[in-house]
Amino acid sequence: MSGRILVVDQDPVMARFLAADLQLEGYAVDTLTEIAGTLDRTMATRPDLVMLESTGGGIDVLRRLRAHPPPASLPGLFLPALVGGG
Repeated sequence: MSGRILVVDQDPVMARFLAADLQLEGYAVDTLTEIAGTLDRTMATRPDLVMLESTGGGIDVLRRLRAHPPPASLPGLFLPALVGGG
């Protein structure tokens, strides 16, 4: 495996899509569809990267992660919000 990634997206279809794509690339992937559980899941699974929605509180969650010693240096990647569906 190349590493562990935590994908946090409130859209379960998008979370599954991202997880499947990352798994094809060799990553171990955990998914969450509720942003509220991000800190607990991060502490439990110790991912190498967390991918968060840029909307719905993702920025605040990353700030909270940065405030805790173990995940403070955890890289975060924000997922763009898709608007319009066209």
